[in-house]
Order: sequence, then structure tokens, then C-alpha cells
Amino acid sequence: MTLAHAVNRSLEILWTQFESITREMEATLVRTAFSSGIRDAGDCACALFDAAGRMISQASTAPGQLGSMPFLMADFLRRVPAADVREGDVFITNDPWLGCGHTPDFYVITPIFCRQQLYGFAANSGHHADVGGRLGAQDSREVYEEGLLVPLSHLCHGGTENRELMALMRMNSRMPEELQGDLRAQMAANHVAVTRLARLVEVSALSRSDIEAAADDIIARSARAMREALGSVTPGVHRGFIALDDVDEEGERLRICIALEMVDGKVVVDFNGTSRQVAKPINSVLNYSRAYVFVGLKMAVAPALPTNAGTIACLDVVAAEGLLVNPLFPAPVRWRTTVGLMIADLVLTVLGTAMPERVIAGSGTVPRWHQVFSSRGGSQRFVLQPHFMGGMGAAYSHDGLSAVAWPANLRELSLEAMEHEAPLVFLRKAYRADSGGAGTYRGGLGEEIAIQNPAVWSTGAAGPVRAILNCGRFHDGALGLAGGSAGARGELRVNGVRVAHSRSEVLLQPGDIVEFMTPGGGGFGDPRARDRRAVATDLKLELISADMAHDVYGYVEIDNDPRGAS
Repeated sequence: MTLAHAVNRSLEILWTQFESITREMEATLVRTAFSSGIRDAGDCACALFDAAGRMISQASTAPGQLGSMPFLMADFLRRVPAADVREGDVFITNDPWLGCGHTPDFYVITPIFCRQQLYGFAANSGHHADVGGRLGAQDSREVYEEGLLVPLSHLCHGGTENRELMALMRMNSRMPEELQGDLRAQMAANHVAVTRLARLVEVSALSRSDIEAAADDIIARSARAMREALGSVTPGVHRGFIALDDVDEEGERLRICIALEMVDGKVVVDFNGTSRQVAKPINSVLNYSRAYVFVGLKMAVAPALPTNAGTIACLDVVAAEGLLVNPLFPAPVRWRTTVGLMIADLVLTVLGTAMPERVIAGSGTVPRWHQVFSSRGGSQRFVLQPHFMGGMGAAYSHDGLSAVAWPANLRELSLEAMEHEAPLVFLRKAYRADSGGAGTYRGGLGEEIAIQNPAVWSTGAAGPVRAILNCGRFHDGALGLAGGSAGARGELRVNGVRVAHSRSEVLLQPGDIVEFMTPGGGGFGDPRARDRRAVATDLKLELISADMAHDVYGYVEIDNDPRGAS
């Protein structure tokens, strides 16, 4: 074995160990969490950092939270120098401008000590169901309305929990046991990293300099591979914009604009032309906006590369303060997914003309359809936050996925779990026929969900249910690519009456029904070139109607031949 081979083999073993630690952190967090959002939907993220605060490994969940962590750690070390942290300390914050952009996301950071030396940090985030405030209000005008703000603070001092802070957070939540349980699950996940890294150091007789050298190598190799992948981006400035459903104070639809260009081995993405921040809870802080620029870019050029400080360093984002994508404190930010998730889709759109084989068509999965149901009276206190999924855009070689979370990487809650947590009844949940944009490859389908506040709850007399309805793409369907059609637009109905605005608040009385029809993904390529057997299969599975098969795809069934013919 050559020296170079031995070095590479040693690095591979360490890298695998680091990745294993973050996966075990994630498993611990989701298996010990109290809330369905973390436990079942996976709305959380875990990462491992070296002593300098550089991300060296991450788990596979929430890219927005993960993409914010490197910048959170840099801010953390500016505020809390490494020399000031102690073994057994645990830090916490939900400051939207430090973390992932809104108050429900708490970050927990734990320093990792081995042999009385600081070897690194474990960090994770989790989305909490209720952190106080007006519980997801769609008309908040300042972040103060959106829940308790916790600055960077000690959650534990030298292994002792900060009971006063925990009591403060509990008192500001409608679901205090769930909040405390999730926070302790986050501490437990970081403790796994502490014990596993200490064990690795002991068994392998590793010094701090050995860990630092491995981190240097991992980050350098990742940066080099990312720069090579970025070489596939067609030279020039790639520009594009997307219009949102929301409007500014003059009634003009809000816009996100980007210009993407390769400069000195990096991709520079400039948001010049984007609308100014608004007094609505949809502003996306820079950390969150930057995270989804990176997600879209990486998916186009290097989807298989790991995400760490090296790959992220190849991106520069330019966004003036006060823009919708870089708002100034105390802008309202609770529903920042309305803006932030659209950025990944926009990045792929602007790259689509130059490199269509590397991207997907527009996705009806963005913005995220995230709802909040809570009791107001009656016999049961609950807070339920389900996510409903749209269809992904099609690619040059395959159909888009149906009813999935992209790029947020969440799981949809089961009907059984939701009906267990809340007295609501799900009347219908099915794929939404004809919602996928037509093309040689069809866009993914959205879904149809019908929910009723029943006349009688199992726990006793029924009461009204406050429903915060956060939807999207009511005006424009997800764009098709290379001749493909746009996906179907989103729709929302309450008691059969269509709701005009994609973000609204209603009070569901006993017996009321709310229906969600999520958007489909855009199609890719000429619909008339779609394989006849694929059209026949879609028709048989009721994913498309007979009218769409005939009028859009030109499908005519001859002599009951299931393959069909043009």
C-alpha cells in the first residue's frame, strides 16, 4: 500500500465516522421528539463542526436549516469565543436572523470536549409546534408578534440545565410539555455526537490536530470537486424572476429576481431587482435565502457531493439589506417559506435554458403548503401543523414525483397520526388528476385533501377550529420546460366556496369542510412525443382524464389496445 493510498484510506474512514455520527444524531432526535413535526415529518437538521466552527458533516434532513448552520456557527463563535465555552455547556437560540429565519426553529449547539480540549461542536435544529405569539398569524407586521425570541443563551451551564430559561419558554407555549420534550430531544441528539466523537478519539488515539487535519482535507476536497462541477455552468449571466401571489403596498405582485454568473471559480447570485421587504410575514432572512440558492445550484451541478464548508464556500450571494430576501429586523418572517423555497425553483429555472438536461421543470411543491389548526374552545386543546405536498417538475428523462416535499425534504404526516393529535376528520386524500403539466415527461401530480371539523369531537362537545391556511401558486402554475406545459394552479375551498388568497385565516365551525388542491409540477418536452404506453398507464390509473389524454397528448385507443396509438 502506498503512502498516498494509506492517507486516503484513513481519511475515508474518518469521513465515514463523521457521517455516521450525524446520522445517529438525527435518528436520536426523531425517535425521542414529542412533536409530530420532528418525529414524523422530520422537520429538523443535525450537523457536526470542527473546533473552528466549520461544517464537516451533516444528516439528510431540512436543507434550509442545514444551509443556515454554517453561518449560524460563524456568528456563534464571534459572540461566544471558543475559549469561553466549557464542557457540559449547551447553547440555544431561535433568533431568525442568526438561524433559519423564523421563531419556531430552535437551534441547539453543544461543544465537544475530549481530554479537556475542544474538538468540535454538535448542532441541530428543530421546528417547534408552538413558541407563543399569535400562532402563525398571516397578518403579523413585526417579528415580535410571532412568538418568544430567545437570543443566543445557555440552555445548560456545565451540565446543569438552565431551569429559568426552560420555564420561560414553557410559559410562552400553548404546548409546554411538547416544547420541553423536543428541546430535551435536541440536547440528547447532540449528546450522542459528544459521546461518539469522544469514543472515536479514544479508540483511534486521535489528537485534536488529527481531527483538524481531516477537516481541512474534507473541506478542501469538497471545494475542489464543487469548483469542477461548477465548470458545467454555461458562461454568461443567467437572469430570471418569479412573481409571487402576494402584492406590495401599491398592489404590484412581489418579485424575486436573480442574476447568476461564474466569477473566479465561484457562482455569484445577485438579487438586484427583487422587491423590498413587506409588512407581511413572508420575508426571508439572508441565511434562509442563501440556503435555497445553494440547494438549487447544487442539485443542478453536483447533487451527489456532500454539503460542508467546502461546497458552500463556492457560492457568493449579493442581496442588499431591506430586500424581501434580506429583510431588516424586526420584519415579520413566520411564513418565510413563501419566498425562500421559491428561490431554489428560480435557480433551476434560470439554468434551464442553458443546461436543460441538468435541471427539472418548475415544481408545484413550492411554496410549501403548511397549515396550522388549533382549538379555540370545545373540549380539546391542540395545535396541528400538517404539510400538504405538490408535484415536482419533470426532467429530461423521467416524470416528476407526485405529492412530495421538494426542496424542503420533509415527510407528510399520516392521516392516522393527524387524526390522533386533533379531532379533525380527513374525508379525502388522493392524487389530483390532470394536475401534472403535460410533456414528453409529465410533471408530478398534486393532491386533494378534504378536512372536516366534525359536529362532535371524540373528547366531547365540538368547538370552533382556527385554521391558518398557507398555500401558493394560485395565479401561476409551475413552469414547464423544453415545450412542456405548466402544472395546475393551487386551489383552496371552504364549504365549497373558493378562497381567493393563497394565505388566509378562517374559523371552522363544527361541520365545516376545508379542501386543498395542491399544484402540479411542470412538464418536460412536447406532450405529443410522450410514449403511448405511458399515456395509457396514466389513463388507467386515473392520473389524467380521457379529455387530457385525447386533447393534449393526442391519445386514441384502438381496438382496446392498452398501448394506444396516435
